[in-house]
Formats: sequence, structure tokens, C-alpha cells
Amino acid sequence: MDPAPASAHVIARWLGYGGLLPFVVPALLVALLPAGEWQTLAARVLVAYGAVILSFLGGIVWGLSLRHPSLTPSLAAREFIYSVCPSLLGWVALLLPLRAGAALLAASVCAAFVHDALVARLHELPRWFLTLRLQLSLGAVSALSLAAVFGPR
Repeated sequence: MDPAPASAHVIARWLGYGGLLPFVVPALLVALLPAGEWQTLAARVLVAYGAVILSFLGGIVWGLSLRHPSLTPSLAAREFIYSVCPSLLGWVALLLPLRAGAALLAASVCAAFVHDALVARLHELPRWFLTLRLQLSLGAVSALSLAAVFGPR
């Protein structure tokens, strides 16, 4: 596992942390606003962004699997099949009531991190990436959990 150049690591970290803003701001609005139109809009924004990011996490696995030609056919099949599941779960979350959708997304982001941690060696993921994924996953799950608890019914 070659360490990434410092610049790639720094750029990924900045982009990742910046990507938490669309989780944190709507989650705070959901938790702090009274029930009504604005709280519902904030929850919709949060759930939509969560679904997009969950799909992105599946796309990472698809891309890693494509660049790894030495995967056995069964491992490749498992990874490709897994990689489309986040998109499907995100889509289902968009169809559910907001609290349930936020809860499904929170659980799915947790599951995506567990998957990535379990296959980190298989895909030769650098340690810094897994550390960053954990931090970003915790931020996303916290925000989505706020919406699952305090969001509109």
C-alpha cells in the first residue's frame, strides 16, 4: 500500500470535511426549527444529500473493483453486487417518510463503513483513507440520526 502524496491526502480531507456541511447545516435546522414547512424542507435537503452520498460510497467500491483485475470472479461479483446496494438503499430512503428515510440512511452509512473496513486490505486502501472515512461517516450518521429523531413525522 503506497501512501498517497501529501497533497492528495490534504485535498481529500478538505473536500471530505467540506462535504459534511450539507449534512450538518440541515440537521441543525431540523433539530432547532419548530415543526413546519422550513423544518420539512431542511429534512428533505438532508435526506436527499444523504442518498447522493450513499450512492457515491457505492461508486467508490465499483471503481476500486474495476481497477483490481486480480480479484477472483467470486470476489469481483460480490464487490460489484455490493457496490450497487448503496444506490438502491438511497433511492428507497427517498421514498420513505422523512424520519424513516433518515434512519435508513444512517444505518446504511454505518454498513458502508463496515464494508469498507472489512475489505480495506483487499482493495489496498491506505490507512489515511479509512481514518477519514470513519470521521466522515460519524459526522454523516450523527446528522442523519438527528433528523431521524427530531425530523417531521
